[in-house]
Amino acid sequence: PGALVISAYCTCPDITRTVTPDLELSRSGRLLWVDLGGGRNRLGGSALAQVWRQIGNDCPDVDDVELVGRAFQAVQTLLTEDMVTAGHDRSDGGLVTTLLEMAFAGNCGFDVELPTTDNALAALFAGELGLVLEIDEDDLDDAMAVFLENDVPCLAIGRTVAEPRVRIGVGGERVLDEDMRDLRDLW
Repeated sequence: PGALVISAYCTCPDITRTVTPDLELSRSGRLLWVDLGGGRNRLGGSALAQVWRQIGNDCPDVDDVELVGRAFQAVQTLLTEDMVTAGHDRSDGGLVTTLLEMAFAGNCGFDVELPTTDNALAALFAGELGLVLEIDEDDLDDAMAVFLENDVPCLAIGRTVAEPRVRIGVGGERVLDEDMRDLRDLW
């Protein structure tokens, strides 16, 4: 494969405070995007580049180690406060893959709107560092405050929905509107 995956293991002080990728709050879930790639959307070595039989020249990298540490602390705080119901990294397949895998596992849909960008394809498929978290809408302000206090970029990008429909908009333009079950069958 054109990617290197590094796994790390550590102790888990409380196994009841772990998070899986499956969306759980189909009626009240809010989706947070934590961008640890500094706004970059490098496609080198990505699954998308491989599909196009390319390698690319500019690959994702860890550009701000301290940011990763601050994000880790922020997420640990949210876990301690039982605010995170689902979470998944975006480094393998990009943001679109992350969101779809979360919906597939949770057997529900989502409605997401991403900020305007000059390259929607890169924003959706870049394997930069980052993660998507699902939290209850009642915890949105508190969760956003934790990221702000830790100086970690975080955007509320959408919500989970009970219907099996996945919708993604980028800068107000709809780029995906499909039945989650059809996409899961293709996956």
